Order: sequence, then structure tokens, then C-alpha cells
Amino acid sequence: MISSLLERSSKRVVIDRIVKDDNSDIVLVNQKEEVLEEVRNHFKKQFCKRNTRASDMPSRWKEVYNPLEKVNSRIYDSLRNKISEEEWLKALKETKSKLAPGPSGISYPLIKKAGSIAQKVFIYLADLCIKEGEILNKWKLS
Repeated sequence: MISSLLERSSKRVVIDRIVKDDNSDIVLVNQKEEVLEEVRNHFKKQFCKRNTRASDMPSRWKEVYNPLEKVNSRIYDSLRNKISEEEWLKALKETKSKLAPGPSGISYPLIKKAGSIAQKVFIYLADLCIKEGEILNKWKLS
């Protein structure tokens, strides 16, 4: 919807063939179902959930990932505070307008020009992202 409103063209990637290494032979796969299966398997291996446990970590890395004692953990306390409208508007004002838009496709100039109701929605969404600890990938407001 956003791309349509912004009159952006939709680009698609079509994978209709793939080169695979099959027991030291290089094979070109071009049958639709085989290509889909190869791509599916590739991404399954590439992005599979890894079972990492601190107990299995080499001692060198345990040392690297230990919290630094010299950092006062109270400096993070205010990160959970809700974003004020003043803070939001100040951050928008200081943001460069020529930066590329993120995954949403919404540019900063568009956000800056939005009205006060839209700004409140943006603040709500930003607060929700902070609260949940992740960027929303679905428009689900609760």
C-alpha cells in the first residue's frame, strides 16, 4: 500500500535456474520444482536456528561476552521510558532528510510532513518497538 501511495514500482526477483555442486560435478538445475527445492534447502541451512549455550562457548569468548564491570548498568534505566512528543520532534528535526528510507519505504521527509495525529501514531509504534525489543514486521496494534 505504501509503495502504491508513493508511486514506487514493484520489483521482483525471479529464480528460474540455479547452479549446484553435486559430488564435485557442477549441475545446472532449471526445472521449476527442483529449483524451488534447492533454494528452500539453501535458505533452511543458511538461516537455521543455532543452538548456542554459554556452557559450550570457549572460555576466550565467555570472557569477551561477560558484562563490563566498569559500566554502570543504571545508565540503561531510562531506555524503557516512553518517548515524549518533544523528544520525537527534536529527533525528527535533527534527522537528515536525504537518508534512504528503511524497510517500510517511508522516508524522513514524509514522516516530518505528517500531521500531529500521525506523529502520535509514530510515537506509539516507536514505544511499542522499544517495549517489545524488536522492530514490528506486521501492523498489529494492541
